[in-house]
Amino acid sequence: MQGNLYILTGASTSGKTTLLNDILENGYAMKAPKFAERLSRGPDDDITHIDNIEKSNCDILYVINGKRYGIDTKLIMDEIKKGNDLFVVLSDLRVIRRLKSEFEDRAKAIYISKAIDEEDIAKIQTKRHKFIPTEKQKKELHTQFNRLNSASKLEMWPKVVDCMGELLDSWKDALPESKSTEIRAIKIRDFHSRYIDNIALFDHVILNYHEPEEMTKQAVGIINYYKKNPNTKRRETPVIFMVSAASGAGKGTLMECLNIMGSYQISIVSKMGQREEKDNDKRDGMIAIGAANEFPPEFDWRWEFHKGNNFKGVKYAVSTSEIEKNIQNNKPQIFISNMGQIENAKKRFGNKMVFIYLHATRTKEEMRAYQYANCKTREEAEKRIGEIYDVHKSYINDIANIDHVLLNTTYEEDLYDQMFRLIEHYKN
Repeated sequence: MQGNLYILTGASTSGKTTLLNDILENGYAMKAPKFAERLSRGPDDDITHIDNIEKSNCDILYVINGKRYGIDTKLIMDEIKKGNDLFVVLSDLRVIRRLKSEFEDRAKAIYISKAIDEEDIAKIQTKRHKFIPTEKQKKELHTQFNRLNSASKLEMWPKVVDCMGELLDSWKDALPESKSTEIRAIKIRDFHSRYIDNIALFDHVILNYHEPEEMTKQAVGIINYYKKNPNTKRRETPVIFMVSAASGAGKGTLMECLNIMGSYQISIVSKMGQREEKDNDKRDGMIAIGAANEFPPEFDWRWEFHKGNNFKGVKYAVSTSEIEKNIQNNKPQIFISNMGQIENAKKRFGNKMVFIYLHATRTKEEMRAYQYANCKTREEAEKRIGEIYDVHKSYINDIANIDHVLLNTTYEEDLYDQMFRLIEHYKN
């Protein structure tokens, strides 16, 4: 049995190195050989330093931040043939494409997503780059602090504002890495934009939004899946997208967009629910029939959602005859369900199924604030928060079955763009 090459990528501070080190320490996989002309940062660094990449045996060369890097694919293939799994951290999408082309089904690209703010970046920058100001910088900062202190005591508020502006400029000069922090924040957004533009390139997404150890659990789930299922199955067109998501992730927003802008490209499968009608039902193909009414016979694919300790559960249904009709018309289609229906979906429609998880890129604090702002009572908000954690756990346990993750950011356009790119990717 051969091994696999797992390529970790993600924005700065997303958790790539943390995950890689945990995988290596626990013996789940090996570190793939990667070389660089830059000096090693220590035992946790993922590169081996060499003086001249061009004179090495590396057959893949690339440049990051002005430093040359290299990969020797023969060394990787030797380990794969021995049955070893390898992990490598890469940020250059061209290199990722080349490795996937070189190793075909043996290479899996994994994107790590995390809600990151500038505070996180600043902490990492401070740790990496010690602050040792020069005597000139100390003198300049001391002068600005004294001016600011005097102006505030005299309540000369216009002067305080002037001093603050000059102090910030002086502070940035004394802390060159503060400028790097700003650049990194911009690059994080740029990196996410690259994910949106290249969503089909990635085989899996590891969500780093709760506890760090959950990253390793997701990675191990992926590793174990490919040990049991070494051959990747190709999708049959037209595909059927099944979307799963927690409360507040943006399901209605996505389906409304497809209804308005994508109806000529994709069909929204009608879905019935044994519940009362809501204001946003019209935008996602939802037909509420009330809790007391029965589903029509043609709505034969039925399941229950929101059932658990905090919820009684709601029954939903779609019509397999409608899905079959869309297949006959050679048109891709989409509907909202839950991850508990993945195996059922595979049995019904096999390789036509494409499973999508929709995730809102909020921090834990932002998620809680969102639920409290959008629920009528504190009790309802807490129930929704509990459900979100349950759905997140389901994703972790079923990560290998999810084909793509739509990351719903503060920009609605990000969500639309990802879905339309997937529709284009799975065209006949």
